[in-house]
Amino acid sequence: MAKRGCHLKEFVRNPEKAEWEQLLEYQDQIKHITIAPELSGALELIRDWSLRGISISGGHTDSTYREVMKAVDHGMVHATHMYCAMSSVSRPHPPHREGGCVETVLERDEITTELIADGRHLPAELLRLTVRAKGVDRVCLVTDAMRGAGMPDGVYTFGPKHGQKARVKNGEALMMDLSSFASSVVTMDVMVRNALNLMGLTRREAIAMATINPARFLRVADRKGSLEVGKDADCVILDEDFHVIQTVIAGKIHH
Repeated sequence: MAKRGCHLKEFVRNPEKAEWEQLLEYQDQIKHITIAPELSGALELIRDWSLRGISISGGHTDSTYREVMKAVDHGMVHATHMYCAMSSVSRPHPPHREGGCVETVLERDEITTELIADGRHLPAELLRLTVRAKGVDRVCLVTDAMRGAGMPDGVYTFGPKHGQKARVKNGEALMMDLSSFASSVVTMDVMVRNALNLMGLTRREAIAMATINPARFLRVADRKGSLEVGKDADCVILDEDFHVIQTVIAGKIHH
């Protein structure tokens, strides 16, 4: 509950098997879920769904190092939007300290992660630290965008139409009391440019973090994420400054 961000609190609850088994009717369409691994019932869901080929990510979590590693043992492979709504060092058994989800992700190679590289959620040093600790191949770029992305400044809702209200202004989505971000309104082309300018990555590295890396995590790299014979003809054409010129979907150009 403490890490729910802008999600409505009435929708935050522990996973119940009788409830989540109903979703398995749609398991062929479910590629990825985020769950707080410390919740009662989470480990059973993680084990069951990971065996079905669904990628499990830990996020919006207050978990300790040991709780994250238990989730990894059950099939968790990823961590959602690094540093955001994520636990860090705590003293669950004073006076001893224990790492949280942040430290676990940085330390363990078997966990991949993602960065909201909008230049607002995270300072450049945390972006660089993550790539230095994880390596480029284990990090994805993610927009975390809500429905205000690409829209004029104004008030929008996060999630359902009756969801949390957020004020979009000057390229940021903020809670109405301005206390925190309410997701993002920055698009992926901006993220790639920030990976170049804020993180000092090469063009190949920045593009990989937006394409083949997430495709591997979502287990669709056999058909998406790179330009190769036999893969889906889905691509974005950019100019020299990484601004979008055209989008190609299933081989058809969309201006």
